[in-house]
Formats: sequence, structure tokens, C-alpha cells
Amino acid sequence: MTRSRYITILACSLAACAGPTVGGQSTAAQTIGDVRPNIYEIAPEQLADETDPAFIEVSGAATVEVPADQASVSFAVESRAGAADEAAAANATVMDRVLAALRAGGFEGLDLRTFGYQLQPQYATDNARVRTIVAYVAVNNVGATLSSPTLKRSAA
Repeated sequence: MTRSRYITILACSLAACAGPTVGGQSTAAQTIGDVRPNIYEIAPEQLADETDPAFIEVSGAATVEVPADQASVSFAVESRAGAADEAAAANATVMDRVLAALRAGGFEGLDLRTFGYQLQPQYATDNARVRTIVAYVAVNNVGATLSSPTLKRSAA
């Protein structure tokens, strides 16, 4: 069990045993380490009322800072051309260069994935509201993720 989880459980347990407050009001938040529990309790006289079921609500928060073990970045290559096949070919050429540069960079644990590709016409509308295709746009979205061995080495 991590230290912060142990502190959170301990703080919530202690706060729940702190004693009742009046009328279901929140007790004053006390800071225990990095944890500020908010405790809500029902007064004993309210427990006898059968219309309101008895309950105790406990909440808490904690902050933990750890070194990064993964980095993710996403980017896109966008190409425009007069014909759809020209836009797709130009996009593929540029994306091949980008991916080759990333793979040649010596990044240990590099994971590349395409998560979107679009090839769409781009329209223009004249005064008579006639739409005409003026170009084609190709967009290729790629995500790159580096795992911990590369990050630990670069942080040192």
C-alpha cells in the first residue's frame, strides 16, 4: 500500500470517529499531511427519525508527484493539391519522411500509430451559389508514445 493511500485511509478513519456534528453539517476540514478530509455526519437525534435514513459520508483528496514514465504527442501532416491522388501522394511522401526521422532518432520504446486519415475536397462557392472543387486536402494524424526507459535516461 502506498504511503499516500495509507495516509488517506487513516485520515478518513480518524475523521469518521471524531464525533457527531449538529444537523448534518460538515465538520471543519483538518489537514493531515496532504489530505483534507470533508466529513458529514448525522446528529444522534436524527438517527431515530425513520424518514431520513442514517448515513455517514467521508471524502478526501491527496496529491502524489512521481517522475514521468511516458510521454505522448500527436501531430498531423496536411497536404493540398488540385487532384485527390496528388494530395494523397504528397501527404504520403511527407509522412514517410517524418516517420523515418522519428524511427532513426534512436528513441527506445517508441510506439507510433495512425489515428486518423482524411482525404476531402475543398469547395468554393461563387455568386450564383454554385459549389466547385478548388482543391483536395489530405490529412494524416499520427500519435507517438515514448515509454519509461527513454525518459529515465534523458532525465538523468
